[in-house]
Amino acid sequence: MDQKTSATEWFMEGCRYDLLDPQSDKAIEAYKKSIIFDPTLTAAYVNLGFIYLQREDYDWALICLRRVVELEPKNPEAYNNLGYVYEKMERLGSARQMYEQALALNPKMLKQSLTSDTSQRWKETIITRCSTIRKRSKWIPIQSPPDFS
Repeated sequence: MDQKTSATEWFMEGCRYDLLDPQSDKAIEAYKKSIIFDPTLTAAYVNLGFIYLQREDYDWALICLRRVVELEPKNPEAYNNLGYVYEKMERLGSARQMYEQALALNPKMLKQSLTSDTSQRWKETIITRCSTIRKRSKWIPIQSPPDFS
């Protein structure tokens, strides 16, 4: 059995544990094993990061989701997730930078006529978070929100 196959099997095991018992230690261990076999398996870092977010262990969530950005630097959702972790950590300047990077990477999706509920929710979430961070962060220069019309 090769490394990629082992990584995939451990990842699927983590998914099973995660579905049966969200935030379980078994899911965490399975995702970590999948990463040992394939350190580029982005989905394992994402799922692991989300478990840590649910546990409010923001330092570990940050480590996992930062790795996703390193592996997929052109993925706007990776920056959105990382922004959310920074926001939860009250690191609002960093959160704003991540949200704005997400918007910069995918402005076409946000400007086009959106039909998908998921895409619409993603757009609304990003806009709301950027606006909220601007209001909460007096030390960050206030700028007009981006135009998505």
